[in-house]
Amino acid sequence: MASKLLHRHIREQLKDLVEILQDPSPPPLCLPSTSGTPGSLDPSHLVGPQSCFPSQKEVTHDSLVVGAIENAFQLMDEQMARERHGHQVEGGCCALVVVYLLGKVYVANAGDSRAIIVRNGEIIPMSREFTPETERQRLQLLGFLKPELLGGEFTHLEFPRRVQPKELGQRMLYRDQNMTGWAYKKIELEDLRFPLVCGEGKKARVMATIGVTRGLGDHNLKVCTSSLPIKPFLSCFPEVSCIGASLSSPSFWGLGWLLPQIPLSPSSLFTLFSHQVQVYDLTQYEHCPDDVLVLGTDGLWDVTSDCEVAATVDRVLSTYEPNDPSR
Repeated sequence: MASKLLHRHIREQLKDLVEILQDPSPPPLCLPSTSGTPGSLDPSHLVGPQSCFPSQKEVTHDSLVVGAIENAFQLMDEQMARERHGHQVEGGCCALVVVYLLGKVYVANAGDSRAIIVRNGEIIPMSREFTPETERQRLQLLGFLKPELLGGEFTHLEFPRRVQPKELGQRMLYRDQNMTGWAYKKIELEDLRFPLVCGEGKKARVMATIGVTRGLGDHNLKVCTSSLPIKPFLSCFPEVSCIGASLSSPSFWGLGWLLPQIPLSPSSLFTLFSHQVQVYDLTQYEHCPDDVLVLGTDGLWDVTSDCEVAATVDRVLSTYEPNDPSR
């Protein structure tokens, strides 16, 4: 159900862009008003000096599609917030989406799912996991700017381990939202609070509760030992990538063998549950029928490496003829 609703939101966000995307000229800066703007209003007094805007930013067609997908994820998250009580659905999920539109494939990921391309035996990552470790600085910055979200229970600083009361006044290694390395600081009383981000690897957690930092839902998620909400630290926005391809291109169908077998037209799209966006131009590379796009949740990637997945795909495909419909 959730994947169908997300598909609907993406479709609705894209349908008004089809004509713009088909036009090779740059996208228009503004679209005509649909509500009818009163002609008596003169907004000229609201416009500042034009010298502040020497040129117009270049906006690509790909960025319009990416923006539409991002908006769709946000609308889906808002819908889940509105309907969580009526449908008694209070959990959350990661999302990994593939959209095919006008000859290009867009991959969007939010969560700890991942996608890879296996091309001529080479493994090309198409997304990355969003975990407390990979998004440490974003989480720490939010905690620094909005300390009220920490409820006086957590510190936005990271230490190699939990600070002990006996270490007050000593100098310990730490890092904050601006740092990729480590430095020493004098331990103060506030540093005894539990760290916002703790643990490492699959044991890393936000507020000692959740191990993923992007996804949909989880609007009611609270810290396990208190009523402090965690949702403000979780982002519903994906990261998106684009893959350019022709519908008749063998490389597209090779990459698409793991995707739903549905009829496609130049204006059609298909989605799989995911959330991060990345771009890969198929037209710049030569592809063979054994090249594939693999999408999987952490249930796959936690127990199998990229190389093992690629080897399994190659082994399965080698048992079929290239034109075998069962392939």
